[in-house]
Amino acid sequence: MKAVYSTLLEIALALRHMHSLHLVHCDLKPQNVLLKSSPRDPRGFTAKLSDFGLSKMLEADEEGQLVIDDGIQSGTITHLPPEVLQGRRQLGPAVDIYAFGIVMFQMLCGMTVYRGLDMKQVIRGVVRHGLRPIFPSWVPHEYRDLAQRCWQVQPSLRPASLQLVAELESLLQATQQAAVAMGRGGGDGASLASLLTTTASSNAIKAAAAAAAAPTLQAAPAAAPVGAATIATTMTTTTDGIQAGPAAGAGGNGGGGGSVAAADRNAPYIVYQPPQQLYRPATTGGATRRATATGTVPTGSV
Repeated sequence: MKAVYSTLLEIALALRHMHSLHLVHCDLKPQNVLLKSSPRDPRGFTAKLSDFGLSKMLEADEEGQLVIDDGIQSGTITHLPPEVLQGRRQLGPAVDIYAFGIVMFQMLCGMTVYRGLDMKQVIRGVVRHGLRPIFPSWVPHEYRDLAQRCWQVQPSLRPASLQLVAELESLLQATQQAAVAMGRGGGDGASLASLLTTTASSNAIKAAAAAAAAPTLQAAPAAAPVGAATIATTMTTTTDGIQAGPAAGAGGNGGGGGSVAAADRNAPYIVYQPPQQLYRPATTGGATRRATATGTVPTGSV
């Protein structure tokens, strides 16, 4: 987990810097996180935030609050928060924090999000049904908790970038201390710590490659969490996307009935087992090879 937290911390530091300048990135996703080769870093790279083409400047509104006054007209659907998908005009840095939570899921689990759903279904699902990625049971509780707070429905409930940096620094320090403690406990403990760290952190590379196993969906942890299976039984897929109503089985108007339920049934978790050399500087003939990755998260515009 050390490599995962280190990479997330570098992204969070970039967001903190942008937000301190009253700038919002508005399109945070794996494709816009570049990996710069660094033989001196234990991971073999450092993470750099890129692509500021959709960035917005924050301006003070009538109440003195810094907001994006002209709204967000485009972006990556899977990483846009409900307030953007609803067309609200007064937006803020919490837009980036929501996307950061989605990136946390992708980095650790190596999965795409909302696979099998079209743009309209994603919008209706996120806005009306609180759909979010769901973490496998092996994900550490503190990691899951931070990501879920990042994608809260209410922007005010999401941590600010300053708080995000502080929490990631704390988690990274705790992970380092745990690794040292396990190393002192004997060879078996050290081997286990190494295996867990390598497996988890390598999934971050796989997430950036993104054409991985299908994810499942869940409701945001607001009042009462709603599982994807529950949501699937209360939604009907039509040509307009997802709407409230009883499940339509395999049929339904528009020829799309039951696809959400089918996606839930046919989307088991597949834990990616990466090659052990990932996240380590690999050398061939004395020259360091650069690790690169690209993302394939579905995109769309609002």
